[in-house]
Amino acid sequence: MVQATRILAFTLGLASPAFADTGPYVVGEVGSHNINFDATGAAVGAVEPSYPFAYSATANAEAITLGGGYDFEISGSPWAFGVEGLYSFVSDEQASNVVITRDSGPLSYLTCSVALAANGTCPPGGTVQNAVTSFTERQVLEFRTQVDYTAAALLTVSYAIDRIRLTAGAGAAFADVNVGYTEFDQGVLQPVFNAQGFLIDRQPIRYPTATMTESKTATGWAARAGVEYQLNDRIALGLQYQAADYGDISLASARLPAYNVSAAGQQIQLRARVSF
Repeated sequence: MVQATRILAFTLGLASPAFADTGPYVVGEVGSHNINFDATGAAVGAVEPSYPFAYSATANAEAITLGGGYDFEISGSPWAFGVEGLYSFVSDEQASNVVITRDSGPLSYLTCSVALAANGTCPPGGTVQNAVTSFTERQVLEFRTQVDYTAAALLTVSYAIDRIRLTAGAGAAFADVNVGYTEFDQGVLQPVFNAQGFLIDRQPIRYPTATMTESKTATGWAARAGVEYQLNDRIALGLQYQAADYGDISLASARLPAYNVSAAGQQIQLRARVSF
């Protein structure tokens, strides 16, 4: 009867397993992944050669993480050190509108009471007067910023207390940052003056390439900590928190001669671990 009870207890995962062990394992995680974007850049302008801008945005994403690692037990102790690799699938996109405005005025010019002559001057009989005008250059850029995946290569340490395993890790982190923008035509008309200073036309402001979509891999660091509960000698369930600074990427186009995006993230995920 005693022997049967021991077998049943081990089968249900109630027997005391070896918590710190040497060997490989795989993990799966699911939870939230909040990513903060900070962007700076400059946009080509008409009144001035370029306009600096900056914006921040947060994408509240869901993530599924898969990975694996290898633990090295310190013989006779609850400590274990190891390596771990993680790959997270992230699904979310953050849109941010950046509005750039510049006033050009006041702009002084001349008027003529009659039609200008062919040479652009006010003909005899016409009255020349001074006038002032202005216009506002207004640009609206819609930026789309997204992280398609993140990855991490970590050195790990764990400490076992009965069935509880406290874990921590730190190392390199990577993120595939996908950015794009679209410009909305504002229909701004810019006054045109001839060599003599007379207003002869108002023409729409034209900009270079108005769209861009590009992705680059940013490289930074990640640190994580968590707790696991050992169900038996192979399976553990737990909770993990990770903070990461993925670094920044730089892009450029005819419309945006300078555009830099930095990304940082925080993950809170439920974790399942299977040791072999």
